[in-house]
Amino acid sequence: MRVCLISKQFDPTGGGSERYAYVLALALADRGHDVDVFALGDRSSLPESTRHERLSVTFLSDRRRPLVTFETLYHSLLARKTVDFGSYDVIHGTLMPASTIALTVAPPETPIVVTCHSISLREVQTHKLEVPTDVLRKFVFHPTNVLMDAVASVRTSKTIAISSVVQRDLDRYYPPDSSDTVRIPHGVDSDRFRPDHPPHPAPSHDRFTLLHVGRLVSRKHVELGIEALAATERDDVELLIAGTGHHRDRLERRARELGVDADTEFLGFVPEDRLPSLYATSDAFLFLPRFEGFGLTFLEAMASGTPVIGTETGGLPDLVTDGEDGLFVDDDPVDVGRAVDRLAGTPSLLDEMAGNARETAASRTWDTVAAETERVYEAALE
Repeated sequence: MRVCLISKQFDPTGGGSERYAYVLALALADRGHDVDVFALGDRSSLPESTRHERLSVTFLSDRRRPLVTFETLYHSLLARKTVDFGSYDVIHGTLMPASTIALTVAPPETPIVVTCHSISLREVQTHKLEVPTDVLRKFVFHPTNVLMDAVASVRTSKTIAISSVVQRDLDRYYPPDSSDTVRIPHGVDSDRFRPDHPPHPAPSHDRFTLLHVGRLVSRKHVELGIEALAATERDDVELLIAGTGHHRDRLERRARELGVDADTEFLGFVPEDRLPSLYATSDAFLFLPRFEGFGLTFLEAMASGTPVIGTETGGLPDLVTDGEDGLFVDDDPVDVGRAVDRLAGTPSLLDEMAGNARETAASRTWDTVAAETERVYEAALE
């Protein structure tokens, strides 16, 4: 097939949605499809591995990150002027709201597939007003995305939901028949993320290391991990927080208030080439968001042989079995602390879960995701 991927974000070093577009494009090309990507950014961000005879990447303009929602509208207009949609078998918007698909005028005979990473209504509902920039996100950016979600849901032939949580939200809030929504969880590169990496210097050798990886924003709920660290009954536990964001100062204050600042280290941005060893050297991964569409980081941790302690959100309930390759916890620091105590105090359980986590993640490859996506394209063409 000739596949047009409309992805505002196309960067292997970015968040889950950026990496999804990147690895999916390459996996589809590997499966013999001709894939043209239209994104915002610049070619300097693309590694050599992007070169593929069946993959073409066109950056329509530089990114305008400070106005992220209006950047989507801008991308829409550029794509509308630039892309000959009628020359493709299928058009795939890799990020709802629409990745410009909501506002592009595509010929009716060209099927449109959209991947929904989470509905924007959930972003509005779960975003807390904790720092000044949260006001703009909660009352301007996310509500605008809600409107674009509504348009996108009408224009699509098929919608890919990345988790059961997202699929339920789509069925509840948007008009497409549930038969037009297909759940396809993310994959992971288990050759890159594996347990046998050389040790990362950040985790202590003589302490039980908890790790969080992700943006320091409201819905990631990083403070729950800090509060759980204060609630644990052990004094040999440390928390490493990898990521950047407007909430760092607030989170550092919270650690000081609870008296765990000496046990909490903010690593800031960790380069992509150092992440695999950081995952592999840590003992357990914390996945505690208020809301998440999927959460690719927990799957990367599992592939690295690091069990997950997490709330039942995002893709965790789809892939993790409580007590076997991870532990489910309530949105409560005492309950999270108990789970930490259990793993830290039972090395045999930790080892068993580490092996199970690796086995679970290794079965979820990006080629599997591409094959499942391919079947969605075929169904859209019927």
